[in-house]
Amino acid sequence: MAVFGYIADEFNTLRLSDLVHPDERTKSQVLLDERDGGNFTERRFRRRMIAKYGRALHMDCLSSLLPLSGYWLDVLSDYRGVSEQVESEN
Repeated sequence: MAVFGYIADEFNTLRLSDLVHPDERTKSQVLLDERDGGNFTERRFRRRMIAKYGRALHMDCLSSLLPLSGYWLDVLSDYRGVSEQVESEN
């Protein structure tokens, strides 16, 4: 929450698509479609996200399914900010 600039109450009203950079939304939708189609276990990827006031953030993401009795219960995602690293590489 803090990395995006939101307080908890604000953050809890957002959808993931509200945080994903517009240029990355198609890639994100492909991953969601894979997940919903059962072709997803774990993915590691880099995404550009958008902070509260429009600042672009570079994030390394790891998403894993949480299975329960042959069904997926939920998705656990871990996001790590790597903006400084990306900017120093450019």
